[in-house]
Amino acid sequence: MQQQQKQIIDNLEKLQSCDLSSQINLEIQLEHKQLGNRGASNLGNCLEKCTNLSALSLHLLSNQIQDNGFSNLGSAFTKLYNLTTLGLYLSFNQIGPQGASEFASSLEKCTNLQKFRLGLNKNQIGVYGASQIGYALEKLKKLSNLILYFQYSEIGAQGAKNLCSSLANSTNLSIIELDFQSNKIGLQGSLNLCSALQKCTKLSTLKLYLNENLFGRVSAQSLGSALGKFDHLLSLTLEVMWNDIGDESALQLVSGIVKCPKLLSLSLELLNQKINELGALDIGNCLQKCINLSTLVLFLSDNQIGDKGISDLGSTFTKLSNLTILKLWLPVNLIGVQGASDFASSLAKCANLSTFKIGLNFNQVGAQGATQIGLALAKLTKLQNSSLYFSQNRISAQGLSDLGSALAKCINLSTLKLELSDNKIGVLGATNLCSALQKCTSLSTLKLCFNLISFGSDSAQSLGFTLAKFDHLLSLTLKVMWNGIVDQSASDLVSCLVKCTNLLCLTLSLDYNNIKSPLELKAKVLKMKRLVNHRVSY
Repeated sequence: MQQQQKQIIDNLEKLQSCDLSSQINLEIQLEHKQLGNRGASNLGNCLEKCTNLSALSLHLLSNQIQDNGFSNLGSAFTKLYNLTTLGLYLSFNQIGPQGASEFASSLEKCTNLQKFRLGLNKNQIGVYGASQIGYALEKLKKLSNLILYFQYSEIGAQGAKNLCSSLANSTNLSIIELDFQSNKIGLQGSLNLCSALQKCTKLSTLKLYLNENLFGRVSAQSLGSALGKFDHLLSLTLEVMWNDIGDESALQLVSGIVKCPKLLSLSLELLNQKINELGALDIGNCLQKCINLSTLVLFLSDNQIGDKGISDLGSTFTKLSNLTILKLWLPVNLIGVQGASDFASSLAKCANLSTFKIGLNFNQVGAQGATQIGLALAKLTKLQNSSLYFSQNRISAQGLSDLGSALAKCINLSTLKLELSDNKIGVLGATNLCSALQKCTSLSTLKLCFNLISFGSDSAQSLGFTLAKFDHLLSLTLKVMWNGIVDQSASDLVSCLVKCTNLLCLTLSLDYNNIKSPLELKAKVLKMKRLVNHRVSY
């Protein structure tokens, strides 16, 4: 098949005027256009003429499309015999069971589909609609990659069961992502879902978003046991927010999951489950059994993990010798200087890490804790990508300077994001940090968030002078909102950034300051001729 760069179209008139029969790869962006059924039908008529189309991504969020419009779109796809990749995003429309059923009748005729994404969040397709879509997917024998977004779609336990029972007969599925948030699936629905998907013997990647589904503590334990039986799974993502699981059941959930013998990648969300220091220790002990893990993502926000808990988690990571990607989110967890320092001691031993991200917003790690984490990162010679979220952590200007000095020793770091909002670091701390980071000669992407750091009305220029010396930066994101910056100071800042001669991408957020003449700033940014992507907000 002839290759063609994706063409992006954002209005129906442009689509109607182009050479439809020559299109191979299309992305159509028509969100919030009030198309209605008539517009959807007109769109379908155009698409029927794209006879050589192999890949289509159709964004129709919030367009007042009802059953008839959805059905007519489906009919158009049956005429696209070369279509192998289809993405449909129809959230926030008015599609019900009948529309979903009629669409499914057309979908089953798209026999060459290999990748299919369908977004129907905030519609009302119900049990019947979900079931009919499942029956259609079962007939697509070439389908290997499936993503369904059915949040708030009233599918219930029976709809989830019927849909997944059909998927069990899809013999080539290797990647499945299901977002069933807020559908009242409950215990039995989740178990039936997992039991059915276990029969997809080629399944290697599974992402389940089961937030807000009337789970209880027993449900979490049973779900863990069910997931532990996926002996062919390589990658698992699971979210179960707003289900009142509790710390003990969270442990049982993890205990089940770690029985997946081939798991290489695990992403697990356990937000606000009252996990304390002992719970963190137990979860860590469970995770040590996943000896093959190369990627681990843990969302443990709003718990009670404390210093001892983060220290024990750190010890766990040292035993996962194959770990290359670690992302740990721990905002609001009563973590102080000692906990951050102890964790850093363990982190320094994770020698194979290439990507590390940690969220410690709204804790009290202080300057010392943040610096110790920075020093640990300096010992990770394979580290290329790091994000540190330290908002509201009592970090001072001197502490930030020390953090910068530590990060300057990360010789292979190419991408760095620092979220330091609402710390008393001032422009001096921010400038000293940036001065230190200039020594990271491999750094090409830098993202800095300095919101609410007591800049002062006319101090932004000094930060600009420092950033202008980053002659190797290709992409810069700078957020300095709520800092009292005035027009002249903002203008001086942008004048300095213009001197970053290699910069290709710039995002500058100056919102909620005292800027009265934004047009001058915009004009200065436009003088940066090398920029291929820029966004400046005031």
